[in-house]
Order: sequence, then C-alpha cells, then structure tokens
Amino acid sequence: MASVSPYPTHNTTNTLSQIQTGFKLIQAWKEEIGATNPLLSTPAHNNDLLQIFARLDVQAISFAKDGWMKEHPFVSGNMKAFWDAMPSTFTTLEEAESYNNGLARRTMHILSVGVRPRKQKMFPVNGWWGETDPAVVATQQSLLNDCDRWVSAFTSLFNKTIASGDPERILFAKMLKIFIHTAIHGTFILCCADEMLYDQFLPGFAETVAFCSDVLVSIEKDTSKWPPDPKFSFDSMVIIPLYIVSHKCREGAIRRRAIQLLLTYSRREGVWDSLFAGKMGEWAMRVEEEFMVDGQVPGWARIHGVGFDNDVALRRAVLTCQQRVGEESLEEVTRTQVITW
Repeated sequence: MASVSPYPTHNTTNTLSQIQTGFKLIQAWKEEIGATNPLLSTPAHNNDLLQIFARLDVQAISFAKDGWMKEHPFVSGNMKAFWDAMPSTFTTLEEAESYNNGLARRTMHILSVGVRPRKQKMFPVNGWWGETDPAVVATQQSLLNDCDRWVSAFTSLFNKTIASGDPERILFAKMLKIFIHTAIHGTFILCCADEMLYDQFLPGFAETVAFCSDVLVSIEKDTSKWPPDPKFSFDSMVIIPLYIVSHKCREGAIRRRAIQLLLTYSRREGVWDSLFAGKMGEWAMRVEEEFMVDGQVPGWARIHGVGFDNDVALRRAVLTCQQRVGEESLEEVTRTQVITW
C-alpha cells in the first residue's frame, strides 16, 4: 500500500487550491452566461453545481491548516436559500443526499477554519475544546438544528427504503445515516469541555459502526483474499466516521469494532489513511482504559487534544494528548506515544 500523508503535503496543498479554483470557475461561468440562461438562476441548478465539489471539498477542508481554507462566496451566497428550501419530508434519497452533503461541508468548515493554531498537528475534530465564543456557539446551534431537521425529514424515507429490500438503495440510505451521525458528532465537538457528554451518542455511535461494517463488507466482493487488498476512494466514506467513534465512544465493544474496521479494511479515502486513523484510535483507547473503573472509563481519564508529529516516509508518528492526573485534580499531563503503520 502506498504511503499517504495524514497532513497536507505539497501535492495536497495544490489539491486544496484546485478545489477552490473550481468554485471560482463555476461562479465566473454562471455570471458570464446566467443573464441569458434563466435556468442557471434556479435554486435546483445552483444545488447541482454545489454537489460537483461537495465531497472533495469536505476532504480538502478536513486537512486545511490554521483556517486558511476560506469558504468561497459562491458557497456562502447560495447557502441561505438552500437551507430555507429543505423540505420537511424527503421524497428521494438523492434529494436527501443533496442536503446531507451540505451539512457535511458546513461541519468540516467550522471545525477547520475556526480552530486556533497549535504547536503540533491536529485533525480538526481534535483541535476544539470547550469553545465559548458566542459566534461559535450560535453557529453550532444553527448547524445542530439543521441536522435535526434533516433527520426528521429522512426518517420515513429511510424506513421505506429498508422495507423495499433493494440492496443498493439500502446501502445508499445507510451511508446517508453514517454521514448525518458524523455531522452531529463533529458539530458537538466544538463547544464540549466534558468528555462524559459523548455518552449520550452511544446509539449513534453503534449505528455508525454497524452501517460502516455493512458498507465495507459490500465493497469487499472477493472473499478469497484475506486480509482484503488496500482500497482507494476519492470519496469520504467510512474513515472519518470511524475515526470519531474511536476517539469519542467509550463503550468498549463499539469502540473496538470501529478500530478493528479501520485496521482490517485498509483504505485510503482521499487524503485519509485508515491504518493511521486506526492506530491513533487504538492508542487513545489504551491510554484511557488504563484507569477503567468497573468496566467504564471515568470522566477525568478521558483524553482530549490528540496531536501528532509524523514522518510519512517512515510511516511513523509521535502522538500526544492531554489527560488529567487524577480524579481529585484538574492538572493535566501530556501523554506521548510513538506509533508505526
């Protein structure tokens, strides 16, 4: 399996710029001929244009450094009308997907561009801790409200799709559920300073892992090879969802299954490497479970601020995190570990 950097390299930086250039080209084209083609002014057409870059944009934003990945005006200028038009009940999976993609991008955008510079590298989901800025809190609440609207609009369609018995449509519906869980979990990270609060998401964590397993099994059609050959996808599918579960879910069976899937089904999704993500989750679990009480990770032992310093050529990284020294103290220590993958 070829090496992939878990942080922007020169080539990745070029990719980020190219995606932004794509938005500029679409906007320029729209402005040039939109006046003579009324179809280009319709919300539906604008939504289709946004979908062209929606998934690649999530990949790009998730690796943006220190907030340099700014939202293009073409995106922000179309978003209010887009969300105002979201129906109360989705009629097709494609319609639900359109708004699902928008939620994914909004989640990764706020996670990435607002994070403060750190001494070490961090994925955006690890860079937030107890944010109290009123603007961030308001953004979080708006996004969570839209996620709730999406879930409500999707419930009936999801149940009908499952009842249809169509394997491809069922898998499509499950992917959308994976993505909405990830948007909710990722958005919640923004202002949370109590890791115990993630326990409320256990049903979502469990469903995410179960559906990711279904997706991965469906991808591995050739069961004659085990372990499966490494796979590559441009699309964001299961690595980011499973990565979040491996860090924020403290229920042992669910967490271990998420890590197992990352390590067993070796994949690269855009710039994400499942082996690196799985090794990080494995270490986070091990650090926390040193202090288990009656099979549970106590609140004080739950880590945050996971960072890394990696050497891509050697497939080696130094991981760090913050953990309290004990139940009776708020003092934190930095835990460190070298991993290879």
